[in-house]
Amino acid sequence: MRTLSKRCRYALRALYRLSLQSQGEALSIAAMAEEAQISRKFLEAILVQLRNQNLVTAQHGKNGGYLLARAPHQIFLGQIIRAVDGPIVPLPCLAGPEAKPCPECHSEADCQTRSIVAEAIEASNRVVDAIHLAEIARRRNEAKRNVLDFEI
Repeated sequence: MRTLSKRCRYALRALYRLSLQSQGEALSIAAMAEEAQISRKFLEAILVQLRNQNLVTAQHGKNGGYLLARAPHQIFLGQIIRAVDGPIVPLPCLAGPEAKPCPECHSEADCQTRSIVAEAIEASNRVVDAIHLAEIARRRNEAKRNVLDFEI
């Protein structure tokens, strides 16, 4: 499938980090940018985009910053990817309502690649639409425990 954009990868990192915050506790852009080693200006643009897609909310004031708009188990990886990068499709003929024929194909019916790629997209969509931020945090914690869990 196609590569996630840098913007999308940074959005994922920011949302992973926000998912670790205590409920109702905002995290400043400066803290997020420094921790994730992301340009503050670029991160700010990403967070505005995520806010427009109702994935994060902004809290103003002394303890201001960003927090998740919903609980981590209600925000799915597929939602985030689509919010930032658009539809998850490597072929223009599979882009839903915006679909355009591939320039090298004579017709969709004669294309040997389309049905295989469509099947692969469906499979990957099932995965990213089933994994939420809480599950990603759980897996990360489990992986950390496994790395530190050794005997001499």
